[in-house]
Amino acid sequence: MNHYFIINKSFALYKKQNKTPYSWAFGAAAATSLFTMQPRDIKRAEKYYQQAKEYKFSDGTAEKIREWIGSAYYGQAWEQIGQGKNKPALQSLKKAIEYNNKNGDYYKSLGYILYDKLNNPKEALKYLKKADSRLKHDPVLYFYFAGAYTKLEDYETTMEYYDKSIQAYNRKGEKVPDWIWVNCGSYSINNLKKPDYKRAVIYLKNAVGGQAGPEQRKTALQLLSYAFFLLHDYENALYYGKQYDTDYWVYKQVSSKRITMTGYVGFGKVMKKHYPYHKTGIFRIVLPMNTYYQKFISFESTPAYKELIKDGRRNLAVYDFSDGFPDKLTVKIVVETKVADANPVNLQIYEDAEDEIGFYANEKTDFYNIDNPVLKKKVNEIAKGAGSVVEEVQAIHKHVADNITHVILTEEYKNRSLSGDIGANGGDNFMAVGCQSQNNPKRT
Repeated sequence: MNHYFIINKSFALYKKQNKTPYSWAFGAAAATSLFTMQPRDIKRAEKYYQQAKEYKFSDGTAEKIREWIGSAYYGQAWEQIGQGKNKPALQSLKKAIEYNNKNGDYYKSLGYILYDKLNNPKEALKYLKKADSRLKHDPVLYFYFAGAYTKLEDYETTMEYYDKSIQAYNRKGEKVPDWIWVNCGSYSINNLKKPDYKRAVIYLKNAVGGQAGPEQRKTALQLLSYAFFLLHDYENALYYGKQYDTDYWVYKQVSSKRITMTGYVGFGKVMKKHYPYHKTGIFRIVLPMNTYYQKFISFESTPAYKELIKDGRRNLAVYDFSDGFPDKLTVKIVVETKVADANPVNLQIYEDAEDEIGFYANEKTDFYNIDNPVLKKKVNEIAKGAGSVVEEVQAIHKHVADNITHVILTEEYKNRSLSGDIGANGGDNFMAVGCQSQNNPKRT
């Protein structure tokens, strides 16, 4: 109170002597009210401002006090926000703008309160746009815009402003907050009208590769694993899913699994009824092959097999049925499997017969009836109108899935034809003809 006593006493003496006080006295009085006294006394500073205006000092004292008062209301607003007093904070910011309507930060903060605290994004945008005309490349302003458009569920515009915020941070040489990367990744996956998983990966890798806090990093890893899963990139989905949580459903789905298959068959009866042309003696049974999605682990049977051998890429169990076929054959097969993409987005040429896909793509024509004119004509009909090779193959695949049924052919069906004489391996033949054209002799 001593400050005010001295100041007021000084003003009283000037008035008694009919003299004009020095301009600095009003500045000192206002500064004391705003910056020295606790709590600040904005109302008293406003009184000094009015008096300074009336004296019309030419040194800009009144204008300086006016800016100080605007700054004081701005500081008061953020104190009120911290206390949860959002409506009083709104009024404080409006007063700040009343005293200084050139300060973009005041409009920016007012927009923030309206969209984030008072759930009025449309009104917030009016003030944010005014802030944008006063501030240059402000990264915080841009993510306030993003927040307002998020409330309006306009995620395309949200992403535009997040990108502007990222660019502004980079322009200033400052670190982009991790939550911006994470938000962008999440919206790219879950909220855009046309999800963009590749875009999500770029954002989320920035979060994971930076110095994100534990929670932000954990969320980024989860979203990154999910994005790669949606991209059918199961190796990366597995890699990031493992870092996130081995109990995460994506990790569980794409991780390799051991599968045990057990069963039995009335072997003697089946051979007699369906395969009477097979004679007793050395017999080979085909087992699961090693593929890009499957690994053969082990095989057990009763009666026991003689040996396990490989014929090219095939795994075979060799039996000696010289004394006759057993009444019952019990088997136990163990394989390790992993998820593989069954819906590729493009075609690829496979020339290596040792590769799983290449093995089938380069199978000899005595298995695939490629030269069958009936097949060629039908394939051309199915693929007619397709815009690309991929679409041609997809059309053929759909036709096979919708129209071809695979059956086990027994002796009485041996000489019968299927679907216009396309051959016993009807579906396979269709795909083989469709994937090997006269213009491209390589298999796809």
